Amino acid sequence: MVDTERLYYQEEIDRQRKLPNEERINFINSEHWINYSQANNVLMKLTDLIKFPKRSRMPNLLILSPTNNGKTMLIKRFMLCYPPKYKPKVGWLDYMDDHNYYEGLPVLYVQMPSNPDLKRFYGLILHTLGVPISTSVRAMVLESTVLKLLTALKTKMLIIDELHNVLSGRVDSQREFLNLLRFLGNQLEIPIIAIGTKEAYLVIRSDDQLENRFEPYILPEWKYDQEYLSLLATYNKILPLKYSFDLTKASIAKKIFGMSDGKIGEICMIIKRAAIWGIRFVGETINEHVLEQIEYKSPTERRQQLERVLNITIKKH
Repeated sequence: MVDTERLYYQEEIDRQRKLPNEERINFINSEHWINYSQANNVLMKLTDLIKFPKRSRMPNLLILSPTNNGKTMLIKRFMLCYPPKYKPKVGWLDYMDDHNYYEGLPVLYVQMPSNPDLKRFYGLILHTLGVPISTSVRAMVLESTVLKLLTALKTKMLIIDELHNVLSGRVDSQREFLNLLRFLGNQLEIPIIAIGTKEAYLVIRSDDQLENRFEPYILPEWKYDQEYLSLLATYNKILPLKYSFDLTKASIAKKIFGMSDGKIGEICMIIKRAAIWGIRFVGETINEHVLEQIEYKSPTERRQQLERVLNITIKKH
């Protein structure tokens, strides 16, 4: 991940602007972190939780947000502060063996599988840890292995993304996974961070004990306010275009916001596409004309277009 905070120095911006077009485009397409208040609030909560002393009933956090609204990027940013420690490689044979390569892992991040199966979930954790497993191994053995490894690696936090995927499973599978969440928290005495859309809240709410343990935090869609304009002002500083532009100009800022449906992922996508278009076609700038030319449809427009196509397809059959 590219840390754009260091790029605020003018000399670095000037250096970026002198790079060839494709290098600048590659930089624009890279992941960038830009501070904003809601994200900083979550980062502070996560920092407090990872430092929380062990006890039998650990506090947990449920981060809820619409899709493409910055949840996963925020977690990646947090994990940069608590990187894994890798085993030292002492011989040439070590370089041929990628299994079990962690010596310490403060934060374990996994995505919830599309089907909430216990064996699949434990297998996913072990795969993340670089531990080879057999599909014939029983769930009880996988569970024991996961607990031993996370204890040995001194894992302080478990983050489960896409928690709403639990709802795709059978009712009994959903119940098993909810029991698993409670069990892991009790056994490891570490905070669990669950991330997902609003449907993830339905998962946690279905279990009274879990609902009491998970503090919900909502990352709302963006508003046209000063924080949004501050986000645009930051992009004014870090985009390596050769000529001046102002994304905070009312006509440009309102157009970007209207196109984005208020989602930060969409806002960033629009700005990046406009910058690339500016480099390739219209004189190294971003203006209303550029925003009209980029190939972009808002989430609402994409959904409406898809629904029209599906309706036509259904009528044909």
